[in-house]
Amino acid sequence: MSNWISVEDRLPRSSNDVIVFTKTNEIEIGNYSYCDERWLTSSYGKVLYWMPLPAKPEKKYRTKQNTCAYL
Repeated sequence: MSNWISVEDRLPRSSNDVIVFTKTNEIEIGNYSYCDERWLTSSYGKVLYWMPLPAKPEKKYRTKQNTCAYL
């Protein structure tokens, strides 16, 4: 099931970061500026779809650091 929302159907609240899918097939973080009426992203692709960011994890998990040494 896809949670992508077309920019033609609805836009996110201003200044909220969201995941965006662009015309150049890139997926990245961006936000929509209602003041400027444009998307703020790191690419030049036109934003076609967006979805909210997932919720933050409830617990902090400790990860093991990679200790491999290359000779």
